[in-house]
Amino acid sequence: ARDGAMAGPNLALYREARRSCPGHADCQLGEACALFALGRNEEAEGILRAAGEATPPPSPYVLAEVMAARHRYDDALALLQQSAAVRDPLFLAGSTSPLFEPMHGDVGFQALYRSCRARGFEAAAS
Repeated sequence: ARDGAMAGPNLALYREARRSCPGHADCQLGEACALFALGRNEEAEGILRAAGEATPPPSPYVLAEVMAARHRYDDALALLQQSAAVRDPLFLAGSTSPLFEPMHGDVGFQALYRSCRARGFEAAAS
């Protein structure tokens, strides 16, 4: 229920972003996140498939958001690790993103963000 309440008002914004940049995978995936959160899985899966074929490919961080919206937290963590490895500036938002809130108690999630802070990732990306 909380997922849907958060995603519903943003769906129109995500759709507009997708229309504004139709070939950009990250824009497409924002809409997919909202649709998964609203339980509109079939529609979201179609967008996810299309984004997977985009050039350039979607960022690992944005894919992690999609996995979190699908409640696939192990997959989300693996993608966050990829995002950290390429020093994606979006990665920094993950520590406070509501999409990753269910993962905040996960030891692997905590260790990943703690390790990045210890290596100065925050200062390098800001």
